[in-house]
Amino acid sequence: MSEDVTPAAFERMRDIVISLLRVIKLSESNCPTGARISIVSYNTNTRYLIRFSEFQRNDLLLEAVQRIPLERSSGRRNIGMAMRFIARNVFKQVRQGVLIRKVAIFFTSGPSQDATSINTAVLEFGALDITPVVIAFSEVPNIRRAFSRWMTLEDFNCLFGKDKCKPDTNCEVTVPPPVMVNMDITYVMDSSGSIDSDEFERAKDFVSTMLDHFITSQPRGSDEGARVALVQQAP
Repeated sequence: MSEDVTPAAFERMRDIVISLLRVIKLSESNCPTGARISIVSYNTNTRYLIRFSEFQRNDLLLEAVQRIPLERSSGRRNIGMAMRFIARNVFKQVRQGVLIRKVAIFFTSGPSQDATSINTAVLEFGALDITPVVIAFSEVPNIRRAFSRWMTLEDFNCLFGKDKCKPDTNCEVTVPPPVMVNMDITYVMDSSGSIDSDEFERAKDFVSTMLDHFITSQPRGSDEGARVALVQQAP
């Protein structure tokens, strides 16, 4: 945990997690039904506390959460790096199912360093269809700017109770607008002989989804916005 997390803030985080776990039914297998829960701590680095595969019973998971100690360190808070760890490691292997949703809930008791890493992580979450939720105990302007929409209690109910087959008109979520980023981005696509057609199509889908999150200015007429290049790599 970050250096400025107080015992009171830590217990508040734990209470919210326990409240959520009491209304979520855990999956008892690897089938795409029920929920799988993972918990990590973060500061400049990110560390597993509970992995997806560890618990398939709510009572045992709740006991494990109660036993998690407050372990403060000298590390500063970096939500962007934590988000990228979540995207690339925690959600590296997900269950396949039409109704499966990937949700990452972040607790923070203060602002995060390195706004650029937050903006990059938000784009990566969008491309991987991961829904990020930030629960902040104080004002966090650099995190607020990276997210176009903040959740209310009603949004939480919609997020965890939403049925994609029977959508609730009260839970309609506005698609967030693209993010203005000032960066040059190059996508390098592997076109070697070991890449089959399905893998290549998935790579194109990933690039296409990422582009939906950019506001691109005229590439030759402005120094603001994103410029994107695409190259193919093969021997």
